[in-house]
Amino acid sequence: MLVANHFIDIKYIREMQQAFDDSYMVIMQNIAIPHAYSEKHVHKTAMSMLILQEPIYMSDGTAIHIIVPIAAVDKVTHLRALLQLERCGARQ
Repeated sequence: MLVANHFIDIKYIREMQQAFDDSYMVIMQNIAIPHAYSEKHVHKTAMSMLILQEPIYMSDGTAIHIIVPIAAVDKVTHLRALLQLERCGARQ
């Protein structure tokens, strides 16, 4: 969806995949927020959400049920996106 709507290049997905198994990408026990620091492959800041019927497991055994990829055009926008996601989680 992010590629189809021209928010990111396909190369950004590859970079997220390479960094995906890092524990800092897991929040709230079962939510992963994959992202990469590759601003050249991000055209517009965006997030999407994937809710999995079956979990995927991180290398430490953590079960992931929700994936929220974050694409940001710069570090400031990246932090704003994380704060926005945190506020959404706090309301739930």
